[in-house]
Amino acid sequence: MEQKFVLHVNSLIQNEKDEILLVREAKQKNFRLWNLPGGHLDIGESLTGGAAREVLEETGLQVKYSALCKIYNLMKENHFLQFVFYADEFSGTLIPQEGEILECQWFTEDEILHIPDDQMLNAWKIKGLLPLNKSSFLPLSAIDDHLSA
Repeated sequence: MEQKFVLHVNSLIQNEKDEILLVREAKQKNFRLWNLPGGHLDIGESLTGGAAREVLEETGLQVKYSALCKIYNLMKENHFLQFVFYADEFSGTLIPQEGEILECQWFTEDEILHIPDDQMLNAWKIKGLLPLNKSSFLPLSAIDDHLSA
């Protein structure tokens, strides 16, 4: 079986109450698991553009990113390179994407840490970002997000 290389983007979105947005998956493979909004990068998309598109599709929110939280290099059934972006500026109304997302909900860091791991998709990744240490985030300028030279 040939492995694919997949670029994946997630968003860690924090509101003015310091709560973090999680989405509950509706897709059969990850049904009812909490996750950060995100998905696969489409061909021709910038990293931040794809991340913002996924947030808009899954939650109805438009986000403005201020930092890169983390990059994960994962080997599973495929080789995943995952980028997690940070946003604390957003607009819109939370509307779960029909057929893809069951619900969108704000959680405190403590509440997230108390969600059982078997109720989260990649709990190690989400909980590993907590407590939020914004001083360890990278500026967006760390990524050269140009699509052509």
